[in-house]
Amino acid sequence: MIFLRNICTYISRDNNQSKLFLRLLLCLGLCLLTFQTVNAQKYVPTEMAKEKAEKEKTEKANRPKKLVYAVEKKNFFQKIAEDSTAWISGFQINVDLEGPIESLISSNKHFEAAVKLSLKDWFIPTVEVGYGYTDYLEFVTKTSYKCGGLYGRVGFDFNILKNKHDIYKLFVGMRVAGTSFKFDMSSPEAKDPIWKTDANFSVTDATCNYLWLEFLAGVDVKIVGPLHLGWTVRYKKSVSSSYKKINKAWYIPGYGKDSGSGFGATFTLGFDI
Repeated sequence: MIFLRNICTYISRDNNQSKLFLRLLLCLGLCLLTFQTVNAQKYVPTEMAKEKAEKEKTEKANRPKKLVYAVEKKNFFQKIAEDSTAWISGFQINVDLEGPIESLISSNKHFEAAVKLSLKDWFIPTVEVGYGYTDYLEFVTKTSYKCGGLYGRVGFDFNILKNKHDIYKLFVGMRVAGTSFKFDMSSPEAKDPIWKTDANFSVTDATCNYLWLEFLAGVDVKIVGPLHLGWTVRYKKSVSSSYKKINKAWYIPGYGKDSGSGFGATFTLGFDI
């Protein structure tokens, strides 16, 4: 108290020293106040940063499984590279059962087989070959159509199951397919375009080259030992065609009826090698 009283007495004097001392005190007070304010501003964000880091850590620990799977999905190719199984898992020979069954109830017949190479049980290059045949007679117009020829498909399948080495496979794939064949066609009741009279119409050994794409999805199941059963659904899209003697064929081996697009299916019996 005595010290403060002496300071007040000294400041109350009307001299330059008291004014200078007062100014120094004011400057010192302002410096202390500024220093405390700066420290307070630095201190608050530090606490906020700690709270934010703790919150992010808690959210990461409680992250839903779907998000965890999404992160794992990004490392798919890395998992394939780290897979300890051999790159070539084996061959599979497939025989289509749908064609022989269809031949019992239809004039269209086709028989085909496929060879598949399994790479790490997830990428499956495939070659398919077959023979298609029809001997069709339309009862109303008496139009007959007869053809037969080989066809082939080349493509691949992707096993999209998470467990690639399971006895089940769920796959999607693509094929590039084509055929070259000859056909005969005749119609006894065709109209002459000039005279408008009935005239016989016939074409023999007309040639056709046909190219199309197939997009497919299917399943493959191991039954017992090397025996497999599978089926596929296929969407077919015509790409190009060329004809001689006539501008359209009624039936395309391996494709079906000549149209811009269509669906098909196969049911296969497979054997592992």
